[in-house]
Amino acid sequence: LPEAGQRNARMNAIPVADEDSDDLPLVRVRCYARRALHWRLDVAPLCAAYAAAFGAYALRPELEEVAVVGTPCLVLAHLLLFLATHWSVRVRCATQLYACPPARASLVCAEPASGAPRLCPLEREAAAPDAFFFTYHKRKYLLGAAGKGGGSPSCRKLRMPSSEPLSHYAECAGLQTPAAVEAARARYGSNDFSIPRPAFSELLQEHATAPFFVFQMLCVLLWCLDDYWYYSVFTLLMLLLFECTVIKSRLRNVDELSELATPASAVLARRG
Repeated sequence: LPEAGQRNARMNAIPVADEDSDDLPLVRVRCYARRALHWRLDVAPLCAAYAAAFGAYALRPELEEVAVVGTPCLVLAHLLLFLATHWSVRVRCATQLYACPPARASLVCAEPASGAPRLCPLEREAAAPDAFFFTYHKRKYLLGAAGKGGGSPSCRKLRMPSSEPLSHYAECAGLQTPAAVEAARARYGSNDFSIPRPAFSELLQEHATAPFFVFQMLCVLLWCLDDYWYYSVFTLLMLLLFECTVIKSRLRNVDELSELATPASAVLARRG
């Protein structure tokens, strides 16, 4: 990031208030929006470099050797940058996103006290246009935009209404109208815990961009350059077959975990 971008990213950090001792507590969040394709740092500079290399090869015969040597290096740098956006959230934020206020943001970079940061979609509350929320590890966090007085945005985890006096719960008659039920569901979500089943293509992309698999692919490419293409093709097919079997095993484990869930049962509650 340039110096101005780094300063904007530091100012964009929103601390998470009243966080309890959870397993993965959040320390701060940062709001981002997607850059236009022609403004992305992994597209525009590389397109200009490719154009310069092609121009040197076509229009400047004396620079043909430089272009022939520099183009593979440019392709390798492009590949490494593409993989870095999958390996590191910070690199992806620096190249494909830009820091902005919550009102214009579409993504939130959630930074835990330990572990890698994670990008989460930022959504708008239906009941409050100036309030936003995102979900991190099945927990809903509320993000408030800066007020008209110029205050800084705030972020806190959604709390269940468990601090009222006992008389409040004893006299509670429940949700009386369908609108109240929908409003409560929109704010707190459904009372279930489901394990989402990832798609095969999503897991295949994750495995294909893993650092060790990329290293194996580079080794296969080197073998091809040394005229051992038959050995390289066989190794490539075996690697792809192995990764597909690992993905099928992961999907089977997810299905088995889903089958272990306790089925829902009806509960009778007395009101009033």
